[in-house]
Amino acid sequence: MSDMSNNECHLYQNTQSYAHLITERHAMLKPHMHHPYQLGASLYMPATRQDIWQVIKRDKLPTINSIIICLEDAVSHHDVELALERLQTLLHTWAT
Repeated sequence: MSDMSNNECHLYQNTQSYAHLITERHAMLKPHMHHPYQLGASLYMPATRQDIWQVIKRDKLPTINSIIICLEDAVSHHDVELALERLQTLLHTWAT
């Protein structure tokens, strides 16, 4: 904290989260890089969903930066084939 003024130290001493300081300092040091906190939370989606492509294109949920397409826990055993077909279609759509 030696590079912070006394006023800044007093301002942040009772704060629970210092994420904003980390992000500000990171931006000053490496402005061309993204800070890991900027990713935000990942959206966990079963591969059986029909709207995954809309999420990827940001037509739906435009603020999501990371999604996880699940083929295991979120997909019931009898829906695995459907999930694989939808994932194959999704990857084909993404490639074209």
